[in-house]
Amino acid sequence: MSRLTIIILSYNTKELLCNCLRSIELQEHAQWKIVVVDNGSTDGSVEMVKKEFPRVTVMQQQKNLGFAAGNNVALRLVDTAYVMLLNSDAELLQGENIDKLVEYMEQYSEVGVVTPKIVLDDGNIDMSCHRGVPTPWSGFTYFSGIEKMIGKLPLLNIVFGRYHQLWKNMDKVHEIDVCSAAAMVVRAKAMQDVGLLDERYFFYAEDIDWCVSFKHKGWRVQYFPAVKVLHHKWKAGMNRKITTKQELEMQKRAKSMFFDTMEEFYRKHYAQTYPRWFMNFVLFGIRTIKKMKGA
Repeated sequence: MSRLTIIILSYNTKELLCNCLRSIELQEHAQWKIVVVDNGSTDGSVEMVKKEFPRVTVMQQQKNLGFAAGNNVALRLVDTAYVMLLNSDAELLQGENIDKLVEYMEQYSEVGVVTPKIVLDDGNIDMSCHRGVPTPWSGFTYFSGIEKMIGKLPLLNIVFGRYHQLWKNMDKVHEIDVCSAAAMVVRAKAMQDVGLLDERYFFYAEDIDWCVSFKHKGWRVQYFPAVKVLHHKWKAGMNRKITTKQELEMQKRAKSMFFDTMEEFYRKHYAQTYPRWFMNFVLFGIRTIKKMKGA
């Protein structure tokens, strides 16, 4: 009996989705339940999956529900002990065994979430899989570029590299605050304790919010670099190649949502922590950056 369900959300990513599913199919240890939630695609994704990957379960939606609501459609029906969210623009690399993540979680019952080491096309780590809680300070150092300039320097990294926890050893297993939903394994028991993804987030920040919720409930979020997953980042997001006017509008909307979800996150998690004047200052900063970025 399978211990793991892999959920892949897709919206008009036919070719990427095909590569993702093929990478799973090629795994020697692929005894997992595979579910594709299609968010109202119009590019033939559903037909492709049904024809090329008959053992994959397809949950076809009539419209784009967004990342959180789309994944929740499948998360509500999970009947395995563990579930993995995997982006359609991600691939499992040959020789990498996802079951190692499950085996690790079975050893440590306090671990609610574990992330593999997510790598980009150029071989570098996708730092979104290794983050701290985005406080106003860590958010400021990241978006202002200070972290990029001096955040990796010894002694300074613990102050100016907090957004990506740059003082930690990326080659060893350790606890983090936030990982990326591009590839994350969640304990079903922990999910039942914490709840599903917050559907107030349409696109972006869902994984940050979820990880923070797990931490608040006492579950650990763990970084496990012994397993790697390839992420063709941005090819399915707001920096994807634009070929039509409709896609251009979608890209603009995605950029706007990125900053809108930041506002939502800060309101949800910090409105009761900081004085109103400070929160107004933080929200003003987010809106200013949004305007500067043309979103």
